[in-house]
Formats: sequence, C-alpha cells, structure tokens
Amino acid sequence: MPNKQLKCLILEDYSGFGVTLKKSLIHSGCTVKLLSTTDKYSREGDIDYLIKPRSVGLISKVELRIRFLMKLPFLVSYDVVLITNQSIIFKGISWLVLSWLSFFNRTIFLSVCGMDSVTFRSSFMSNFKYFRNNDLLSKERNKRYNSRWDQAIIKSIVSRSSRVIPITYEYAEGWRQSEYSNFLGPTIPLPFYSPVCAETVNNSNKKIHFYHGLSREDKGSDLIVKAFDKCNKKYSSVAFFEIGERLPLSEFIKKIQSIDVLVDQCTAASYGSMTTLLGMSLGKVVMTQNASQALLEYNLDSAPVITIENSVESIVNAISYVLDSVDIKQLGEEAKVFVDTFHAPSKIAERYLTVFHQYL
Repeated sequence: MPNKQLKCLILEDYSGFGVTLKKSLIHSGCTVKLLSTTDKYSREGDIDYLIKPRSVGLISKVELRIRFLMKLPFLVSYDVVLITNQSIIFKGISWLVLSWLSFFNRTIFLSVCGMDSVTFRSSFMSNFKYFRNNDLLSKERNKRYNSRWDQAIIKSIVSRSSRVIPITYEYAEGWRQSEYSNFLGPTIPLPFYSPVCAETVNNSNKKIHFYHGLSREDKGSDLIVKAFDKCNKKYSSVAFFEIGERLPLSEFIKKIQSIDVLVDQCTAASYGSMTTLLGMSLGKVVMTQNASQALLEYNLDSAPVITIENSVESIVNAISYVLDSVDIKQLGEEAKVFVDTFHAPSKIAERYLTVFHQYL
C-alpha cells in the first residue's frame, strides 16, 4: 500500500455515511474534512463545513446555495474529493461548484449510495425485480430522477470523476447497464462504527418485540404496516408489533436497544442500509432484503439477517419463521460479530484508499 496520508474532502454526510467514512480515513492516517447538510443520522459536531439554512421554504433553497458558495475558498488543495451523492451539487450553482472542485483539487470520485437518474433509468425502467414498482411510485420517481437536470448533473460529475464507487449491488448493477459502465469502480460496502453505548439489552417482556421505524412507501413501510396488522392478530399472545415514527439518532439507538427484532426496508436487493447495520451492531435480529446477487457482489455466501421480499405475504411468513424457528439471541450475536468484522471501518478505509491511490 502506498503512503496513506492523503488529504480528503467528503461532500455530504448522507445518512451517516460521510461521517463514518471520514472517521475511518482519519484513523488510517488521512486528513479529512466533511461538508454537508444534515439529516436524522447527522451529528452537526462531526461536520466541518455545515450547510444549514436558517430560513424556510423557497428562501431556504437560495440560502443553501449562498452558504455553499461561501465555503468554496476552503475547498481547495485536496488530493481526493469524494461526492457521496449528486444531491449536494445544487441546481443553479452546479457548473461553478464542479469547475472549482476539479480545478483546485487533484481528483474527484463519485459514490453511488442513493437513488440517481442512472440507477433509475437502468433498473426501475427495466423492471429490476428487487425494486418495487407501481403506477404512483413510477410517476413520482420519473419526475424526480428522469429529468434533464438529473441526467445532466450526473454527466457533468462523471466527466470530472476518476471513478464511480457504488456501495451495494443494486447501484452497481444499475451503473453496469448504463453508458457510464466504463467509469465503474469496485463495490465497497458501508463502514460502520458500533455506537459507544452499544450493549445488548435483554427484553424483560416475555413477548418478542418486533419494531419498524416508519419510512417512505418506496421503502416498503406500507407493506410492513399491513404485515404487522396481520401478525398482531395471529401472534398477539407471544409477540408485540410496534410501528415507530422517525426519531433523532440518539433516541433511535435507545429504541433499537430495547427491542428484539428490527424490520427494515423491503424494497432493495441488499441488506446494507445504515439502519440495518445499526440493528445488527446492537445484537438484534434484523429482517430486510438480502438477495443472492447482493451477497455475490460482496463475495459473501451469507449474511446473518432474515430475508424478506416486497410483499405482505413474504413479511408475514418471515415473522412466522422467526417466532417458530430462530434462536433470537444467537442470531443477534452473530449479526453483531458480522458487522464488527465485515463492515469494520479500518477494512473499508483500506479499500477506498486502494482505489484513491490508483488515480493520483
């Protein structure tokens, strides 16, 4: 491995990914700064250049752009700029921002860790079977991800990037089927630090506690709610089914500590969301999608999760299997060990550094 002490800039936290990767690279000897907006997984203290408007509505969008432009003088002389998702390159200032980044820094990489126009056009429009499609969702996605703007910004970013690095099979497959396949680098899973407070909390309630944190329809929350309703009628004597609202990260961690089984999204091919990894790191049984192709993308034979698909019947059957056949404590312990080893930040940082050095 060449000298690892690179100066890196990460653009956008994106559900905790940017913060975790920043810490991973720092521990590997790099100097790293993070510019980001915020979401429920973000801790503002971990963000070096915070882009946060004080206003609301349309004015906040203008303010976001102004605040980003005010940070440009600090975004210079980096060996590596990693854009974790194209959403941070705001419409109206994209040409200036990308020109600045490419001129004043050595190289740019794009991480594919969320939906974009390439994945949408390659996967959704070809009925990629792991994603959920219906008329309403298709219309919403088409408006959001198939616009000329989205296609143009991706083209502009890729033209300035050394490589595109996906985090899961579904993103890698979407880009493999696109006109940008020659830019595709290796698929690198998410790094994950187990919370400092991470201790498995035994559920004092004799009933098995299933939990789902409410999310969007395109992640399958409506299907999970229906499955919970059915199972609550069938298994009310042995299990408790809870649907939770969105919580700040600290409260969400406490909630996950108190449950037995976390039911995450059911409309993706891979298990590797930040929520799934959090549940696993806390020693919980996690139910999520886990396609064989997704495992092959990571060169894995298996992962210690309970597989569900995007249908009510699949979720109900999986819950029945957990109640009838799964040693919850043992599977939870296996899940924690798996995250601590396969998603170990030091290992993930080494993989990123290997790619970075190839193009410096």
